[in-house]
Amino acid sequence: MSNEQWPTLTEATIRERARSKSYDRGQSYYERGAVSDVVRRGETVRAEVEGSQYQPYTVTLEFDDAGVAQTDCSCPYDHGGICKHRVAVLLTCLRDPKSVRDKPTISELVDEANRDTLQELVSELADQRPEMADWIEARLSTTEETATDTEISVNTESIRKQANHALPKPGKQGHDDAYAEAERMASELDGLIEQAQQALDAGDSDIALDILEAITEVLATNRWADLLPHDVSQLYETVGTLEKPSQRRF
Repeated sequence: MSNEQWPTLTEATIRERARSKSYDRGQSYYERGAVSDVVRRGETVRAEVEGSQYQPYTVTLEFDDAGVAQTDCSCPYDHGGICKHRVAVLLTCLRDPKSVRDKPTISELVDEANRDTLQELVSELADQRPEMADWIEARLSTTEETATDTEISVNTESIRKQANHALPKPGKQGHDDAYAEAERMASELDGLIEQAQQALDAGDSDIALDILEAITEVLATNRWADLLPHDVSQLYETVGTLEKPSQRRF
């Protein structure tokens, strides 16, 4: 990554995003080499930062044509501005771009892979993470119906299965795990809500409503809120779109 690709990435812009204490501590983290495994895939950069916990924190940066579009960290920091870990990774991108390893995006990897290889990868993923089996089955079911039906339709049971998969998994313990679960849940729910948007774009508001009702039913009938942190804005913004659908594009 270089400043030519993201010309607005400067120390001044990094300082603007962080409190002075966070910036100073992030600079210290960068200088002592706490940042590792910095990988760029397309417009996304991910890195590990050694912190106060046994496991390193994971930082994700999203870039667009204007510069830094979004940042995220697995740490619990919520005191205004970005945390020291994100500062450290941004400084790494700015000052040491050669340490950022460029890799192809997952979409590019999939496009280049043959069918047999993809089948093996999916099977291996399901074997390593058994909880993914229901999600894979549900998504494949939805895809097959979309490809074969002459009219727009939706399998609400499939949507419920996917929403159930998004819920926090039993046995997840520890502060960092709880935040990771909240972020995973938000990401999977966003994917389901996007299906409702696609149905609306195709001219079927009834299907969109069926999808949103199926998601809402799962959230309303399962215990999940008390299992997760209450300061993960991404998750509660996602849930809020179900409570206030008028705020979405549809």
